[in-house]
Amino acid sequence: MTSVESYRPPSTESPVAVLQSQNRTSARVSWPTPETIHNWRRLDDRITTSGQPTEPQLAGIRALGIRHIVNLGLHTHEKALPDEAASVSRLGMTYIHIPVDFQNPTDEDFAKFCVEMARLEEVPVHVHCIANYRVSAFFYRYRRDVLGMDEVQARADMEQIWHPEGVEARGFLSEPTKRMEADRVARIRQFLKAELKRHNVTYEELARRLTEIGDQETKASVANKLSRGQFSAIFFVDALRGQRT
Repeated sequence: MTSVESYRPPSTESPVAVLQSQNRTSARVSWPTPETIHNWRRLDDRITTSGQPTEPQLAGIRALGIRHIVNLGLHTHEKALPDEAASVSRLGMTYIHIPVDFQNPTDEDFAKFCVEMARLEEVPVHVHCIANYRVSAFFYRYRRDVLGMDEVQARADMEQIWHPEGVEARGFLSEPTKRMEADRVARIRQFLKAELKRHNVTYEELARRLTEIGDQETKASVANKLSRGQFSAIFFVDALRGQRT
């Protein structure tokens, strides 16, 4: 992706200082409203997205009831917080970092993103990068390919924030041709098999867990799908859910 993310958040006091100030006074703390966060969007009643929050804005996000932060930006970016993981942790939230090269997002990045979306599917979560460009692109593809949202609607939501340009963006976001789909499926299959191995989940155990959540699978059917690489996005997400059950 070749567009320049131009937002620069102001430097401000730490979230710990904000919370300490709250403890020292009975007066109501005036949290930053979501609209003050660069390119803040609410996708539904559970998911919000934005560009890079400032540290007080992280406290404001927590005040919304959110307890999980996913960051697709790079820690080395000049506009990143000095230590966002520590700042988020001090606020009592979990921090997940999926570093995505803005110029070269990959299918492996997208697969990791799908893993976290499956894992956090029932809880409020805030997903950000530097300017909400990466995040909006990832959600466009996720909503189109995994959730089955109408492509026009999914694209319209992304284009409220930006219009991806360049070869990298077109390749990452395009609806796959047969050749592209074969390559993507091969990579996602390898990723899924590696995740199953990492969590010590056998095909037989995965089939049992998938059956428990409503997918009628057997050890043989799971093995067949993973060996041939012919499975739906829904199977992929359910398999990620199943390995963590």
